[in-house]
Amino acid sequence: MDEKKTNPLSEADVTAEESEEKVDRAAELRMKLRRLPVAAMRLFREYKRNARAHAKESIGGIALGVAAYLLGSCRLLFGASPLGLALLCASPKKILWILAGLAASAFTLPENAFIYIFAYVTAAAVRILARLLIDVPAGSGATISGKGRAVELRRRSQAAFTESIYLRMATGAAGAFIIGIFNIIVSELEYYSLFGAVFSMLTVPVAVFVYAGCFEENRVDKRFRELAVGALIVSVTYALRDMYFVGISAGAFFAFFVT
Repeated sequence: MDEKKTNPLSEADVTAEESEEKVDRAAELRMKLRRLPVAAMRLFREYKRNARAHAKESIGGIALGVAAYLLGSCRLLFGASPLGLALLCASPKKILWILAGLAASAFTLPENAFIYIFAYVTAAAVRILARLLIDVPAGSGATISGKGRAVELRRRSQAAFTESIYLRMATGAAGAFIIGIFNIIVSELEYYSLFGAVFSMLTVPVAVFVYAGCFEENRVDKRFRELAVGALIVSVTYALRDMYFVGISAGAFFAFFVT
């Protein structure tokens, strides 16, 4: 009698409950299996969409890297090569791709490649610091101290390379100054190197101002953006002037292809 009181459910009741649980689990499993193809299709579509976006981003980065290589190796008056540095300071995105192209182009120049690389890396670092400390994003605090320091730093770092166009122009001129001073010292104060340094320091800010119009789609006039894109195309075409493929000028082929 005591055992019956302590076990109010009979074996038949327990067996019935277990059977109901098994039926419920089987029904739930069938439902999940039915939903599996739909979930798999949804994941596949999302993966395909992300893959296209990543491929588009990669193609854009490669294109800017190639453009940076060509502009970085392009020599103008007095042997100066200011266009690659101008592209680096003008672009608000794909900076690593541009740096890679400029680093490769530095080894095509007769001067010391590492001073060019040093100037390019310094310009990129100055742009980051300018965004963090000088031209802070809208809505950011005046300082980056206190409890919200990590959040504020993250917010500003996400807006890196989008500083004022005037700061970009100043950064470009500073980078040209570094390269020019080095070339003047190495050449033992030759007038040719001095003129090249002055020419670069004057050319880079102007080129930065023009090239920036290619990337500021929503912040510049449509006509100016078309002018900026045209200027960049002309610059790349000029940089390709000495390259030939099967007797055809690469510059002429590029101009025909993009127009």
